[in-house]
Amino acid sequence: MRRTSLGRARVVLSGVALLAALLLACSDDANDAAPLSTAVAVADPMPVGDPVAGGGHPLGTLTRFDATVEMDLGEWFVSTETPSVSAGLIRFVARNVGGEVHEFALVEGTSKDGREVIEIEGISAGDGREIGARLQAGRYLLACLIVEVEDGAVEDHFALGMWTEFTVE
Repeated sequence: MRRTSLGRARVVLSGVALLAALLLACSDDANDAAPLSTAVAVADPMPVGDPVAGGGHPLGTLTRFDATVEMDLGEWFVSTETPSVSAGLIRFVARNVGGEVHEFALVEGTSKDGREVIEIEGISAGDGREIGARLQAGRYLLACLIVEVEDGAVEDHFALGMWTEFTVE
């Protein structure tokens, strides 16, 4: 009797996991028509290239992405060779090539005051992290929003130039 209950529990848990994976990987017309404010993170930030079963990038093994945006963060810039992508499930890979701790924030609109859609905090010098989000068409900023006091002076990474425009079509 105990084996049967344990076996059923495994089947139920496997079914729930499969359903969750299918829901993450699929989209429907209702999602495509949703307003910009529906962008959501699909996973917590993960280190870039950490070994996972099957190899490759951690998020790349969890779901199928429509596009990948790689960027470098440093004093005082955010650079990417992918300034625009089509709407869908987007993977962002942020690498800190600078000497200070930075963050990656995807900000809705063209102002620092826009809504922060996703964020990866505390990317140490030489490290990289990645995160995914389902995005609708619109204009965004790829930015570092750290504001800190260094040697008695306020150091606002965004004001120092750590942002670039990004478009989802």
